[in-house]
Amino acid sequence: MPFESKWAATCIGSMPDLDAEEICERVLYMFPELPFWPQLVKMASQENMIIQVTEGLPCLEIDLKTQKVLYKGEVDRYKAFSTFYENYLSNNLDYFAISEGYAKGFYTLLGKIAHDPSLPCKYIKGQVAGPITFGGCVEGVDQKPVLYDSEIMDIVKKGLAMKVLWQAKEIKRLGKSPIIFLDEPYLSGFGSAFVPLAKETVINSLNDTIEEIKTRDDVLVGIHCCGNTDWPVILQTKLDIVSLDAYGFVDYFILYPQDIKNFLDRGGIIAWGIVPTTQFTGEETASTLLDKLDKAIQILVEKGIRGEAIVNNSILTPSCGMGFMSYEDSRKALTLLVEVSRAATERYGA
Repeated sequence: MPFESKWAATCIGSMPDLDAEEICERVLYMFPELPFWPQLVKMASQENMIIQVTEGLPCLEIDLKTQKVLYKGEVDRYKAFSTFYENYLSNNLDYFAISEGYAKGFYTLLGKIAHDPSLPCKYIKGQVAGPITFGGCVEGVDQKPVLYDSEIMDIVKKGLAMKVLWQAKEIKRLGKSPIIFLDEPYLSGFGSAFVPLAKETVINSLNDTIEEIKTRDDVLVGIHCCGNTDWPVILQTKLDIVSLDAYGFVDYFILYPQDIKNFLDRGGIIAWGIVPTTQFTGEETASTLLDKLDKAIQILVEKGIRGEAIVNNSILTPSCGMGFMSYEDSRKALTLLVEVSRAATERYGA
């Protein structure tokens, strides 16, 4: 699936809105090339990125008040696991659907696109929690994350892959191509004492999930990490798009020019999260943000990466989700993102 929308703008997912109709109209108007479905995290606890993908996964207990997900191994584990694997092996994607109460923005956005075939988008972007983050956030029977339980993680990887494939199926019904990000904020701590994970565990968990997706359907898969991480490890996986907080951490990302070059040479795409979210002040301008990005690009060019390879394989996003920004600041950030996209197109060419 060749990607043809360089410097297109899209978003990570979460938004502070309470009106699904209004935000989806805005998404289609502001991001006509690469619309995304918004996660409405303030509308319902079910839209929490971990809770949102729990349907169909066995032995999980959800506390909507605390927004915690617990693995309950004392339930009828054999029966629950058998049901899961039966549906997985039969490729029953609808069993792994995310229902409307958990993803109002998904249904609203796709409904609007279905009713207006004149909309120009070739792609629709979606997202799910990635396997490392999901496994790190779900508490097991021993009060440790299930991330360290290989039996449960097999279910996590397969289950999340099926949810990606279900989204892809629904998007393709509209004649559009799916781009789905695995959101991995947990990887921000990877390499530190706080997240004691072996390099091989990270690579295998991500690759297993990506392979589950790609062996069953043609889907562009991205990985989003909203902090600093071990970028060479991420770039070595089988992802198509690497999504980073370029506003806060681009200087760390460009420390690995050879890994970036190898990634671009195999057709990889960089999603530069150049518009700040948690650090947003309202004083930022498209010019200053693009200059910051251009400086990073020029450093990579000096390190031996062709500028054309970067320019032809770049999209723009906010640094992270906007779900916990104020409504007013989120609107300013969306406008700024569109302005940066236009400025980048003018500077580098479409």
